[in-house]
Amino acid sequence: MALTWADYPGLVKELLTRRGINNAPEAIQFFNPSLAHISDPSLLAGIDTAVARVIKALTEGELIYILGDYDTDGICGTALLADGLASLGGKVKTYIPDRFKEGYGLSAAAVATAAKDKAGLLITVDCGTKNIDEVAAAKKAGIDVIVCDHHTPDAILPKAIAILNPLLAGNTYPNQSLTGCGVAFVLWQAIAKAKNLPNEQVVSYLDLVAIATCADAASLAGQNRTLVALGLHTITNGTLRPGLDALLEQANLHPQQTPFPLDAHRIVYSIAPRLNAAGRMADGNLSVELLLAKTLEEAMPLAAKLEVLNNQRRDLDQAITAEALEMIRGTEGGENAPATVLFHPDWSVGVLGITASRLLEYYPRPTVVLTEQDGVLTGSARSGPSFDVYAALTKCQDLLSRFGGHSYAAGLALPKENLGLFLVRFSQLAYEGRQNIETPVPARMLSEAPLNFKEVTPQLCRWMDAMAPFGPGNARPLFSANDLMLLEESRVLLHKVTRQPNHLMLLLADKEGYVLEAAGWGMAKLWDRIVAQGDISMTFHLEIYRNRNGQDLPRLVVRHLNV
Repeated sequence: MALTWADYPGLVKELLTRRGINNAPEAIQFFNPSLAHISDPSLLAGIDTAVARVIKALTEGELIYILGDYDTDGICGTALLADGLASLGGKVKTYIPDRFKEGYGLSAAAVATAAKDKAGLLITVDCGTKNIDEVAAAKKAGIDVIVCDHHTPDAILPKAIAILNPLLAGNTYPNQSLTGCGVAFVLWQAIAKAKNLPNEQVVSYLDLVAIATCADAASLAGQNRTLVALGLHTITNGTLRPGLDALLEQANLHPQQTPFPLDAHRIVYSIAPRLNAAGRMADGNLSVELLLAKTLEEAMPLAAKLEVLNNQRRDLDQAITAEALEMIRGTEGGENAPATVLFHPDWSVGVLGITASRLLEYYPRPTVVLTEQDGVLTGSARSGPSFDVYAALTKCQDLLSRFGGHSYAAGLALPKENLGLFLVRFSQLAYEGRQNIETPVPARMLSEAPLNFKEVTPQLCRWMDAMAPFGPGNARPLFSANDLMLLEESRVLLHKVTRQPNHLMLLLADKEGYVLEAAGWGMAKLWDRIVAQGDISMTFHLEIYRNRNGQDLPRLVVRHLNV
């Protein structure tokens, strides 16, 4: 029997309402995502033309080029379409541009290669919306182009056979937060519908969509949450594709290695960096090859190569970030500037997006990090949700050679002589934007509601778990509690290897005498201050843990301690 709105606990209804869910049917859909909740692909403008052209290519045996961006979103989307079309007998070749030689998007070199191979159709993934000249060159070479993209379009568009982009003016597709891989999935969904393929053949690719959506920091509200939830379920409960099987093993996240299922957080911090490492340090085609591997024997050495490249990427990222922080702190007024704009000729373009994101954590303000390539400055821009970095770059476009991206992440290039003017104008835009918003509160301090200990039950914890996957647009619910007493059983846990203080395991009592355990992972350095303070206030999320007796008990996971 289906739940009515009255059947949901009051706190759960409050959290759902904050997420725009106000009745039982919407709540049932939220907690029970299915393919039926995904919009009909025919609602995406241009999809019918795209499907007809793909089926023509399949029928006539044309070579189909799938060209994707060199980051996780484009890599996953490229693998998705390549594998799907090959399963229909398609003649398919994949192409990931060289970040260092070709840069972002559809390049002249890619068009020339496709023409040399006598391709009849070229499909871009996570790029193409701005490639006017390159699409024209492909057309001249007799190659039709279909664009699968989600980047903000300009007024003038390339003359492709079809441009599939939910942000195009007049598009009525309900989900405007699709990633490039998400758009590729909609195309595959439409092809599958035209070919009368079973749903299983559609759902089987949602593992790639889930990884791409989380990696691209896309909203996890609405349909994107459904796509990610179904994809994570496929990874956890289905048969892993060999490449992902090998990748999870390298990251120590394989179901046989850990009791914790893969979630959005682990994708962002463990899986995406490994898939990105190929394009950042060497050749992004390596990651596509991994995801298309047919056997574990084929996949394992590829995953091992990615592991080596990711370790190299991590070292390079740490070195450049340290150097960038030194530049900020060594510049008069640098720490209090309205924006971060940094240039160094020796930085590797492959990790500048990561560096910009790292700097954003230290200094939460619009950030641009640049290096020099062939006499042109090129790099990445990042920002938080309160500042539209793409809109700011649009206002600087007379100073730029090219740019593209989203409201929170973009790539750009500019002549070296324009750097000073760009710094002044971009900083002014950031300053004006800062005047229009309130001082941001760190996410770890935000609480959706105060919570009394007597309300914390295993059932409530399970409700909270059911609200996953968590990410932008669907943050993990955080709660607050004040005036808590530290009990004697509280302790500090030591690191297994170094035997140094590492975690806190607190036993806390509230004013009514209810007692709960709270885990403060990595918070051992706060122990002395907690003991000295006495009363404790904190924000936390809820989890279920199993004790030594096999009982499932509720536990608080500390996100911020007011000490």
